[in-house]
Amino acid sequence: MADIHLMPNLAQDTTAPLHAINQTFLAFLTGPALHADQLIIMGDLFEAWLGDDVSMAFYSREIAALANLSRQGTQLYIGLGNRDFLIGQDLLKACQAKGVFADLIELYQNHHPAILLMHGDSLCTDDKAYQRLRFFTKQAWFKRFLRQLPLSWRLKLAHKLRAKSQAANQYKSAAIMDVSSASLAKLWLDYPKAQHLIHGHTHKPGHHHFESGKQRWVVGDWHEQGATYVAIEQGQPSLKQFNYP
Repeated sequence: MADIHLMPNLAQDTTAPLHAINQTFLAFLTGPALHADQLIIMGDLFEAWLGDDVSMAFYSREIAALANLSRQGTQLYIGLGNRDFLIGQDLLKACQAKGVFADLIELYQNHHPAILLMHGDSLCTDDKAYQRLRFFTKQAWFKRFLRQLPLSWRLKLAHKLRAKSQAANQYKSAAIMDVSSASLAKLWLDYPKAQHLIHGHTHKPGHHHFESGKQRWVVGDWHEQGATYVAIEQGQPSLKQFNYP
């Protein structure tokens, strides 16, 4: 049976490629990830991705490590988050990734119940302001427009949006920024055969049980000391802790 590791949200600093968080990430790639059949990154791998033409130069070591992982037999899939929605085909090719997903994928393992995988921001529907921004980041024309901007403009825009988001979050309740119960209920109705949902985005790693028997698994942020991720073995997810060093 496949052993699938689902990466937590990895925040990296484009101005310091050798940051301790990056070192921890590299250690993960030569540790638990190396023994997995598949590695699925759930989105927001990077703190900010300004386009393949710009950001790949800042992460050459990390990209090389991902490509090496792929060459050694671990299938790599990359999800798009709200910080790195401009990831394109050049990065996927450089990492030798098998594919990319922008929203939701349904995973089957033989006769086990289906598992839903997603970044998770689409479920935070109570945050109306964020959902308006998310609508634009999903549009192909908007992505093309951003990629055509000069680097200096993209940098300013990224810093401005990040600062605006941090300021706005100070006045939002934790409930608004979390998964909406109504959106979650609709998801279960749309995918009745699914037993598990795995996502990130909310920065609240955990395992949630429901009376229906459904289960929700949330991956955590990446820290210098490690992170919480989800491993799927024999069709059953479980929370794992990677500690470094």
